[in-house]
Amino acid sequence: MGRRVFEWDQVKAFMVCRLVALDKCLSVHPIGIGEAIRRPLGKTVMKETREELQEACGADQLCSGLMGGLEGGIHAVRELWETLTQEAGDDPEKAFKTLLIDAENAFNAANRTAGLWNARILWPRASTFLFNCYRGDAELFLRGTHRITTIGSREG
Repeated sequence: MGRRVFEWDQVKAFMVCRLVALDKCLSVHPIGIGEAIRRPLGKTVMKETREELQEACGADQLCSGLMGGLEGGIHAVRELWETLTQEAGDDPEKAFKTLLIDAENAFNAANRTAGLWNARILWPRASTFLFNCYRGDAELFLRGTHRITTIGSREG
């Protein structure tokens, strides 16, 4: 899937998702469960093009290529916080007080067409695979009902 462009009709069954409800305390979020083969294929592409991905993302993307992603950044700041708190002792002027994290789900807010175009320029070795996977609208199924994604993108 990474060497040539396929017709969407040949790929769309590969991108189908079954929707399930995920209880997030105060609300319920729909989560798409895709075909199992998608994950190892995506990981293979990322592993083979890792350096190119990290170079393209640079400092703009905390999670690019990191095992812990955003969590790793949070743990690093927490350790810094503890160190600074110990060094400050009882001096309120030196105290380290607040960590505010805004981890919006960029996949849902992203413009898919712009993302594919940027991948073609910045991450060319993976761009054909990404184009084959994300150029069309995925079909979503929930208890016999059928929907299609039309905006944003899909993780995974």
